[in-house]
Amino acid sequence: MKRLALLLIFVLVFTTVFACAEVYNFSEMDNAQLYEILESVQAELAKRKPQSSEDADNPVLIDQEGIYMYLTGNHEVWGYEDSWYLDLEVVVENNSDVTVSILADGSSINGWNVAGFGITDTQSGKKQKGSIELYLTDAEISTFEEVEEIELHLLIYNSDDWETIATVEPITLHF
Repeated sequence: MKRLALLLIFVLVFTTVFACAEVYNFSEMDNAQLYEILESVQAELAKRKPQSSEDADNPVLIDQEGIYMYLTGNHEVWGYEDSWYLDLEVVVENNSDVTVSILADGSSINGWNVAGFGITDTQSGKKQKGSIELYLTDAEISTFEEVEEIELHLLIYNSDDWETIATVEPITLHF
């Protein structure tokens, strides 16, 4: 639905630009003027555009049931003694009509099953930054450089009654 809205906005912007082409006569403009118009259009589209699943730095993890979640590209390994965790920073956009929580259940790192934790209580109509936390020690690693592959199994829950809203298809990330 968001992609359809984005496409509609894109078409409207370019239709407007072409409708104004007679007023602005692009053929008489120099490159600096054309680039200024192009940059304005790109900036407006960037404001309206959700993160793209084609964006390798910010892959989309969830886009269903009005819930949209993507990686920000930030991560942190933390821990103490023999317990290490990996936090993958995410942004959740909740466009559903209920408060949701997302659980990383049954995930793996480098083929090892690991305990996972997720995001709780993203209210309807709101965005929230948080992290998917994975227990690295289960995979016998302690640094991000040792991570080659993460497979995420995500579940979306209604935070009020803990009923499952959706089970997301497994997502494999390569590092």
